[in-house]
Amino acid sequence: MNINWSELDYAIVGYACECLDATGQSNAMNLIIGKLKALEENWYASITDIVTAWNRLLSAFQPYAHAQAAISSGGDWLGGSQQYLPFDPVSNQYVMMKYRLT
Repeated sequence: MNINWSELDYAIVGYACECLDATGQSNAMNLIIGKLKALEENWYASITDIVTAWNRLLSAFQPYAHAQAAISSGGDWLGGSQQYLPFDPVSNQYVMMKYRLT
């Protein structure tokens, strides 16, 4: 039920850094953001189901966001210690509470 990194994320970060330009990276992230926004349109049997779906999508978002951060800072491709959110958590406290990100 949490945002997680997988062992394959290193390869995705490498792909995003080496093979995608800035537009391709943004398109990949925007596709995931669109799916996050569409979660509200589906019916879920429980809060656990929607939180799990939300965290699954945020887990897919992590390597692309980390790739952008690594490119801009010249950092390492290895992620895992940071969580990237496609919104400002301070101004979106409702989303933080709803999806139990606090």
